[in-house]
Amino acid sequence: MFMRPSNREFCEVDSTNDLLVALIYCVRAFSFGQVANEYFGGNQRKAKYRVTKLVAQGHLVSERLLIRELPRLQSPLYVWEPGKRPPNVQSIVVSTRKRWSAVSAKLTTIYRSGPTTMRIFGGVFKKSLSHPLQASHDLGLAGTYLAVRRYRPEIARFWFGEDVAPKQLGSVPDAIYIDQQGNTRIAFEFCGLYSAKRLQAFHRHCANVRLCYELW
Repeated sequence: MFMRPSNREFCEVDSTNDLLVALIYCVRAFSFGQVANEYFGGNQRKAKYRVTKLVAQGHLVSERLLIRELPRLQSPLYVWEPGKRPPNVQSIVVSTRKRWSAVSAKLTTIYRSGPTTMRIFGGVFKKSLSHPLQASHDLGLAGTYLAVRRYRPEIARFWFGEDVAPKQLGSVPDAIYIDQQGNTRIAFEFCGLYSAKRLQAFHRHCANVRLCYELW
């Protein structure tokens, strides 16, 4: 059983607080577009004003990176639960490679947790997400989190990214949902340029511990 950190507090009416907490516990980074659309109702002027202020205060760190960013995600590619047949991993590999090839890399402003936020909520400050493939994957996972936040807020509230997830699961997925009793319920994996072998290994691990999962 996992005990959730006591200083993780969401405030549904305070988009800034929600944003900062998500960057500590849920994802490593958001693009400016994700921040504006999901936390400020698409109001880019308001979002720009708020994030610029947060960067100046050390709550956020901004970077410009060459990244492939997928369109807004809506639903998982595949959902598995104990008793269900394994996925057709080859079909998933084809689908994920096709969607990546449909978007081009472009300079994108991203935001990460800054040292001031770390002092308030905890966490480990990371200097950069400079590797393009990793940064693109992290934005994809952020898109996954935001989709869950839109349609299943009760799960997003208790979503934990791999950097803070409990290690007793063994192979830690990209993120997990832990219920209010501290039980791990769902593993989330954002599929980058994954091989069929990697997806098969992920399935075997989750099947062995009887852990439901979603591939995005």
